[in-house]
This record gives sequence, structure tokens and C-alpha cells, in this order.
Amino acid sequence: MRPIALDRGSSLPLIRQIYFEISSRILSGELGAGERLPSTRETAGELGVSRNVVMEAYEQLAAEGFLLGISGAGTYVADGVRHEAPARDAGARERRQSPGRSLPAAGAEGAVDFGLGRPALDLVPYRAWARIEYEARLASPPGSLGSSPVEGLPDLREEIRGYVWRRRGIECSPEQIVITSGALHGAALLAGFLLRPGSELLFEDPGHKLIREAFEARGARIIPAPVDEEGIRVETLPRESRPIIAFVTPSHQFPLGGCLSIQRRIALVEWARESGCLLVEDDYESEFRYDVGPVGSIQRLDPGNVVYLGTFSKILFPAIRLGYLVLPESLVDGCVARKRLTDRYGAPSPQQAMARFIREGRLDRHIARMRKEYRRRRDVLLDALTESFGGEARINGRSTGLHIAASFEGLAFDAARVDSIRRAGAVVHPIDDYAVVKGSHPDAIAMGYSHLSIEEIERGVEALARGLR
Repeated sequence: MRPIALDRGSSLPLIRQIYFEISSRILSGELGAGERLPSTRETAGELGVSRNVVMEAYEQLAAEGFLLGISGAGTYVADGVRHEAPARDAGARERRQSPGRSLPAAGAEGAVDFGLGRPALDLVPYRAWARIEYEARLASPPGSLGSSPVEGLPDLREEIRGYVWRRRGIECSPEQIVITSGALHGAALLAGFLLRPGSELLFEDPGHKLIREAFEARGARIIPAPVDEEGIRVETLPRESRPIIAFVTPSHQFPLGGCLSIQRRIALVEWARESGCLLVEDDYESEFRYDVGPVGSIQRLDPGNVVYLGTFSKILFPAIRLGYLVLPESLVDGCVARKRLTDRYGAPSPQQAMARFIREGRLDRHIARMRKEYRRRRDVLLDALTESFGGEARINGRSTGLHIAASFEGLAFDAARVDSIRRAGAVVHPIDDYAVVKGSHPDAIAMGYSHLSIEEIERGVEALARGLR
């Protein structure tokens, strides 16, 4: 293998540098399927780094499907990973141009609600955030109180550019970033300038109900795409229809929790390119991954045909109302024009505060702290489910995010059963509530744990067991 050049002055950790360099060589075909990589000891010696650094990079690559480890025989490049990314400045397709989650169930008093997408608000560094936002307001010139750029403050867009590069391998300019009021607002913006009534849109089934409704409100005709425990089933994607957009959650499928392998990611990107379809990548809760580091973004595979959608609501708190879109250059003007009509003046002080929060390293430290805490709460939930149900509960989505999916063979979580569980003291959320085509996952529920205390998690699982009995 050609030597890897590390930049020790870079803000990108050495593990991520090794990961990105090897994965890029595999994608380009420089490292072919079946090729044996040097051992972690050899690579560490050659690079002058700790063997643990190389081992973590190799483990990340193996977890994403780039590498295969064969006991006693070494580490090899996996099959089906070569992918040639198109030129970044590909023009917009003519037909993209515009002309000119379900609600929580009512619970019994004191019931434990295993709701989804709820960060631990008691652990938000609120004092630090309030101080930074206050100082940002004091430091702002009077003119900034009138308005801010439609696309967002330059400082925040520059900090997000560095943030998505470090954590997700996304290369973009600040000009490709548009600040939104969250993921739902970002989806509504895309719907507003890309879709016409009757436009076809591919959507994971089951998937995020509120975002699907944002597209439907624009008159989109939904094409449901089946998912399994690994994410969207690429082999089922339509070959005849030509959807304008395909909305996917590859790093943490909502709500089943799967992570799309690199082989499926490449197949998805190639299908979208052949179909003339724009991919919208919702990076749902991917900051909180508990086994290895963050997986690579699909945007990295085809920057000219993927919109990356991110939000800070799950990382910090929902009321922050800050998210962002990373757009192909060809779509920036259309998105900004649409945002000018719907959200012309964004509040500058939260944007200034977030820019400083990222720049000072506070966001990365908060993510690291919360990853440890959420992992602890997840482990308590898994242990409680095992104690109450043994092998009867099959768990998916345990490696990432703020909820898990649990399926119970032979059961159906219909309204009567959910109500029985509610009366026993727990609120659960059937996977079928998020489905376009009902009945594909009748035996599964989604259980959020991030906002619950240890005592609440244990009490909630006990109530679930009582309700099922």
C-alpha cells in the first residue's frame, strides 16, 4: 500500500485522517477488492503513531464494510466498494427547477414515555450557552439587530464547514451552506423549490412522519421504499418511475435504527444518478454512535447530487431552532430564494452563539460527554429488556442514536395493546405508526431513552412487561 501522508498540524484527528485516506483509495479502486492491508503494527510503525490509532481506523472501516478481517489471515478490502464520484461542479438537472413524527401518545398520569428524539435537557450546558449568547449580543454592532443574511451568518457557516469536514468527511464551501430553523424547516425548504404538485418522491418506509408530511403538503406523491435492519433496501428501488427526490437516513435509519453499509450506499448513489434523482441525506442522530466513530456521509460519494441535512436540536436542545443544509452549488440560489420568501430574517444572536460554541470546542466536548451518558442509559434499557423478556425481545439500532427498536415475535402492537401498556404505566411507539404501508412491522416498537433517568427506564420496562402480560 502506498504510504499515507499525515498532517500533524491539522485539526482532523489522526484516526480520521487514516480512515479517510484508506476509504478514498478503496472507493477510487487504488486498493482493490481482496487486497491485503498491512497489519496495524506495520502501519503504526510506518506512520509513527500508536498502534491503537491504526486499530481504531481499521475498526471504523470494517464497521462500515470497507474492510474484512479474517482471523489469523489479516485484513482485506471488501467486495463491491469501488465507486467513482462524479465531478463536483455538475450542472443542475432541468427538471429540478421550481416554477417561477407522530405525536406522543397520551399516557396515564406518571407513565414513562419512551418518546423519540428527545435530548437530556437536564444536562444541557445552559449557563454556558446563555452566557455566550448574551456576550454575542453585547458584541454585535447595532446594525446586526436589523437583519441577518438570508443564508445565515458567515461565521456560523464557516464553523459548520469545518465541523462537517471533521466529523463526516464532507468537503464544501461556506457558500454551499444555508442555515435553517431545524431539520423539518430544511425539508420544507427543499420541497418548496424542488417539487411541484404531483412530483414523485421516494421516502423510506417506515420513516419520519412529520418530514414526510412536509413533502406531502407540497403535493408530492410518495413512493414508499422498504427498509430492513440495515436501512433502505436498495434492490427494491424503482427502475421505471423517476422520483425528483429520494429522502434517506443512512447513518441511523428512522425509526428502525439501521446503518447503511458502504456497499448499499454506493448502490443507492448509483441508482440515484441513473434515475436522475436528487438524494437528500438526513443525518439523523448520527453524532451519538457508541461502537465506533461517526460513519462517512453519502454526500462524500456524490457531492453534486446529494443534499446533506443536519440539525443541532438533538445535540443541544430543540428550542435552539438551528439546523443547516449543505447543498450542491447548483441548488444554492434556488434554496436561498425560497428561504427569502419563508424565513427572510433569521435571529442573529443564536447563530453568533453557535459559531462561538463550535469554534471554542464546546460542541465537540458536549457531544463526547453526552455520548457517554446516552450509552449508559442505553445499556440500562438493554439490560432491563433482557431481564424482563430474555431472548423474546429482538433489538435493533442499538449502536447509534437516542432510541432502539424492539420487536416481539408473535405480538401485534395494535391500539388495544398500546392502551394496555399505557394503563400499566408506559407509553411506547409502534413502528407501524411511522409506516406508509401498514403491517410490515406490526410486532415492533421504538423506545427512546435519552431523556429518561435510570429509574424511569427501569420502571418503564417493568410497566411494558405488565402491559404485555
